[in-house]
Amino acid sequence: MYDLGLRLKQVRMQRGMTQKSLARQINKSVSAVSSYESNAQMPPLDVLVSIAAVLRVSLDFLVGFDCGGVYASKNLTTPQKELLDLLFAEFVSPSDPGTGLSSAQVNILQKMILLFLTEAKS
Repeated sequence: MYDLGLRLKQVRMQRGMTQKSLARQINKSVSAVSSYESNAQMPPLDVLVSIAAVLRVSLDFLVGFDCGGVYASKNLTTPQKELLDLLFAEFVSPSDPGTGLSSAQVNILQKMILLFLTEAKS
């Protein structure tokens, strides 16, 4: 099952944002952002659009509509799917379009290495 709160939290963290900074940019409270990330409350459409704009991702990506057609995830583990989602988001909208690696990109690479090492031991 798709988890909007998890996707929102992952992309926010990938962008190096706190709940407070996201809340400020979308004119909502920190508790509202927290409730969206914990799936306690579903953000209204206008708020989802604002979140997608601030995080520089498509609304389809944020709500999970474009994940199934991009790659076959049927036989992947949850951590593998989550990593691919992060990679996809970074390719679609890089956190730093400069020539070097951003901290978000370094974080994705570290997660990838750890995932490979963990699964190689299994």
